[in-house]
Amino acid sequence: MKVNALAPEEREKMRKAAQPAVEAQIESALGEPGVMMMKQFLKAVDDANSTHYLQ
Repeated sequence: MKVNALAPEEREKMRKAAQPAVEAQIESALGEPGVMMMKQFLKAVDDANSTHYLQ
């Protein structure tokens, strides 16, 4: 298996393209509990993305 690590610019581009629709769907389907879980998840993603990996 080959893992391709995206450059920070590529991750940001992907986030901007996909995240709004995902957030809207989570809010619509799960309400406030889903929004709270999503916020915790996004914080964990930000924390992970702020570290260097695969170096």
